[in-house]
Amino acid sequence: MKSRTKTKLEKTSITILVIQIVLMLFFLVGEVKCIIKAVNCDWDPVGKSEIIYTAAACTGVFGGIVGWINIEDTKEPLELDKKLTGE
Repeated sequence: MKSRTKTKLEKTSITILVIQIVLMLFFLVGEVKCIIKAVNCDWDPVGKSEIIYTAAACTGVFGGIVGWINIEDTKEPLELDKKLTGE
């Protein structure tokens, strides 16, 4: 009976280890993708994607999630900017 309990415990430990490794790889790849997207952004003018990717790349776990998301950056001026410039 002891050997059966031990193998069941070993199987559980291996399963937990595999889940941890998969989650770590998910966040690590997401973080790298986030950094690459932040570097490759069009920085003229600065838009929401540049700000989000750069801030997320500095935070770690948040960057691991944001790296998997494609953020469309619109280069249109905001309504307030239009009013201030008279456009």
